[in-house]
Amino acid sequence: MRAIKILDNMLWGSITLLVSSFYIYGSNIYGKYLMMILTFIVAVLCVLRYGKKINLHLTSFHLSIFVFATFCLISTWWSPTTQLTLDKAITIFQILVCMSVVYIYADHQNSTLPLLDTIRWAGYIMTIYLFAVYGWSELNILLQAGMRIDSELINSNVIGMIVAFSIVLTLYKIIFFKFSVWHLFVIPEFVILSISSSKKAFFILLLGAMSVIAMKYRKENMFKKLIAVLLALFLGVFFLFLVWNLPFFTGLKNRLELFLNFFTGQGMIDISTLTRNYMVRIGIAEFLNNPLLGLGIGSSSEITLKSLGWATYLHNNYIELLACGGIVGTIIYYFMFLYPGLQLLRKGYNKDKNTLICLILLLLWLITDWGVVSYYYKQTYFFILLFFMQAKLVQKEANQNV
Repeated sequence: MRAIKILDNMLWGSITLLVSSFYIYGSNIYGKYLMMILTFIVAVLCVLRYGKKINLHLTSFHLSIFVFATFCLISTWWSPTTQLTLDKAITIFQILVCMSVVYIYADHQNSTLPLLDTIRWAGYIMTIYLFAVYGWSELNILLQAGMRIDSELINSNVIGMIVAFSIVLTLYKIIFFKFSVWHLFVIPEFVILSISSSKKAFFILLLGAMSVIAMKYRKENMFKKLIAVLLALFLGVFFLFLVWNLPFFTGLKNRLELFLNFFTGQGMIDISTLTRNYMVRIGIAEFLNNPLLGLGIGSSSEITLKSLGWATYLHNNYIELLACGGIVGTIIYYFMFLYPGLQLLRKGYNKDKNTLICLILLLLWLITDWGVVSYYYKQTYFFILLFFMQAKLVQKEANQNV
């Protein structure tokens, strides 16, 4: 029994390091080798832990990713950037192999809580990593000056988003389980969130925290539900007040003001918001030219090079997929969210609290996809794995009740 517990802990720890590497080394050319090593370690530990009960089998999760990867590969036939499209297809096939290994572990769990804890700890590890690399003195300078953390290897939005998800899940653990000393990592996480100055991270934290508070009283009487809604709204207003009034959040406040000015038509508007809005327009125009299959996965650089003068992606997952994958590619990809999402939505009020938190995370992911291209991120498919596993557990419980 002790050996089994040790293997379980080693498995969870290895998967947590693997997911953390998706964020920390996702843009590092050598990062893929670390991920390959960690995936191999997880595979070996799975064999040692489960032996003949490893239970390898194909599921809708595997097939969904395979179909999307295959579509990406087929789109090389009409893509003007064949090599870029091929690279995207190969990346997603590699992610499928990696996630298939992680799936073995997830499939043997009676709860998705270990997977949720992995995301929470990935935020802690990101925070530890940045404090170790930059040091408190340099981070404090950024914090005092209201400057955004600038790293060639890790995108500021990527930093902010994993930290925001981690804070939301820490709040979830504190409210629905019990407080742990490890939850104190949330304090330095707020420092990292502030210097990331990520608008997407801000919305994840704001909407996520409000939703977790509202979850607490979901099965209570109408009066307590009303109190929960008012408490969630108060939390949201209080957080907005802190962001707008504390020097701690100066950088984030400035970026939010410039962003909101775009909608109000008053004050200065940052170039980033204007550029991204223009990208949406040129992406939609390209989609209308090739509505069924798109230009070819990963070919958005052709669109931006002609319209903006430099090659980049469209900074919007929906527009990126519509322009490069058309209706077919977009439907294939978002099926991976729609299929488990509908099951979680139908069973949102079952006794498993993880169902609602997974549904919240899924909705938050779909919201943030408006401002980031995430279809080839490795961490995206870990979240998809989480949603499929929770949907499977919900269905299993429903079958047992019947």
